[in-house]
Amino acid sequence: DGSHDEAFGVAAEALSHPSAAVRRTAAEVLPPTAASRDALMASNVLEDEDARVRLAALLALADTPPSDETGTAVFAMLTAPENAQDTWIPHAATAAGAQHARGFLGAANNADAMTGAVKETVGHVAFHRMSGILSGEIMTMDMGGGAEGEAGASRGGKRPDRDGVITVASVGDDMAFDTRFIEAVAGELVTIRFVNNATSPAMTHNVVVLEHWEYINPVGVAAIAAAEHDYIPPEHKEKIIAYTATAGPGETVEVTFTMPPPGDYPFICTYAAHYVAMQGVLVSLDPENDPEGDN
Repeated sequence: DGSHDEAFGVAAEALSHPSAAVRRTAAEVLPPTAASRDALMASNVLEDEDARVRLAALLALADTPPSDETGTAVFAMLTAPENAQDTWIPHAATAAGAQHARGFLGAANNADAMTGAVKETVGHVAFHRMSGILSGEIMTMDMGGGAEGEAGASRGGKRPDRDGVITVASVGDDMAFDTRFIEAVAGELVTIRFVNNATSPAMTHNVVVLEHWEYINPVGVAAIAAAEHDYIPPEHKEKIIAYTATAGPGETVEVTFTMPPPGDYPFICTYAAHYVAMQGVLVSLDPENDPEGDN
């Protein structure tokens, strides 16, 4: 009603008050709405001279509807040394970044090398996104055992052609694979051929098959700092079943390997934090239970 509109207007105006205590209180009392998000962004409180105001702003933004612009701004403010080195701000930035993950992680993907609290915060945000905290934006995978359905059971995914090749492609300039499931019989020699359909230089990709779901985050985060190793972190190679080289826009790469024992295995893109969105499932089928095994 009118009284609520008036109260909101007073709080939004107070975000620019000369007193830091008033600005902080204003951020704390705003309702978790898109209007509050827009007011916080318009007032530039993420750049406030007072760290307590910046902290309150991050916590307020963590409860507002997702916005790419907000996520980008949260990442940008986190990279400032006074914020990255603060005791509490990186934690609040994790909460706000997770809520506005697409913009936050998109900005991280285009950033220079990250270290310290910035790299750690990006990893936490990526983990929350990968775990399905932002439902509906990306597919969810169960860290305890894979994607929906019985492990090792056919999901109707892409199968090898007569030459033993499974083709996976990117979706234009989106950070996405064109398929969620690929599958082949355990023990077979297969080739994953990756076709990069992107045109943007930022959309370089690869395909990395991992031994277990719990390795997605450690491998993906470590890969951010492994550009000199083509985004395959040497310290985590034992967690990887197979991987392609990175493919720039318009390029095709492939890797040939023997299918692991029956079960579900995640595959991701490890280029520059793309793993948070580019995930799929390699299903290794039990030859005794493969419905197409006799075909």
